[in-house]
Amino acid sequence: MQANPDWNAIRESIESGTFGTPLNGGPVTLMLGTSIENYDADSGTLTAGFVLGTDFLNDNGVVMGGIVTAALDLAMAMSVMARVPEDTAVATTNLQMQFFRPCLPGSYLAEARLVKFGRRIAFCEAQLLDSAGTHIATATSTNQLLV
Repeated sequence: MQANPDWNAIRESIESGTFGTPLNGGPVTLMLGTSIENYDADSGTLTAGFVLGTDFLNDNGVVMGGIVTAALDLAMAMSVMARVPEDTAVATTNLQMQFFRPCLPGSYLAEARLVKFGRRIAFCEAQLLDSAGTHIATATSTNQLLV
């Protein structure tokens, strides 16, 4: 199985402590201007930064819900990828979203946390916060670990 290009970028950022720098990962990671802002291996918590710009606006002038969903899905997957070997793929098998406020173009933080980490399944939760700390959306996911 081919390694996810994000895996190396995530590991490099965490191991070098280079937080706040855009990741040089896969296409979605690049498109969303993704960075790792913090990682705590003991709690399984990863904070990811995203730049959600005007390219993602819908006709109402807000960032499309699918883009917000992609950012939170990616943050949760990154929290799992930070913990698994390179040859382990992470596949989202269930994803639940709740939107609380409109997402306007700007910089955001996603705080993702491993709720339970097993041999084949990982359960995660994440919240998206704007630059003022306002809670924009919440997600939960189930991720299958494919070896």
